[in-house]
Amino acid sequence: MLDRVSIDRKYKELPGEIALIDKIKNKNIETFKYNIDIFMLAFDLGIKDGHRTPLKNKMGFVRDNSIGDSELYCMKAAILPDLIEEGMEKEINNTDEIYKIIEEYANTGFSILDKIISEIDGCEEDTFIYKLIEIMDEEISNIDL
Repeated sequence: MLDRVSIDRKYKELPGEIALIDKIKNKNIETFKYNIDIFMLAFDLGIKDGHRTPLKNKMGFVRDNSIGDSELYCMKAAILPDLIEEGMEKEINNTDEIYKIIEEYANTGFSILDKIISEIDGCEEDTFIYKLIEIMDEEISNIDL
């Protein structure tokens, strides 16, 4: 049984460069203070995009005890159609199975988030936040639901 959800290592550790997670955390935005907040944003973007991307080089990112019931239930509800489609709905409480799917959606979201952040990285904090929200609204509106 896993004790944390993972992300692809390239979003946390990027030799010679500032990785995506650090770019976000360096802005000291209260909304993204904790790893779970960043992970949930990426997961949401991945779910809205509708694609799962397998992780190539996993590293732990959010410990189990940092995932609240509300986050966990939202993530389970969001991936339930995947489990049903794969005939695995009985696995809804199997941490290993649900984390794998959750991580893959988040990985897609991190890819989207990486593109967004690279467009606005050099901005002042207030401008960064405004542009992040604006770009995310645009990105989400372009996703077919």
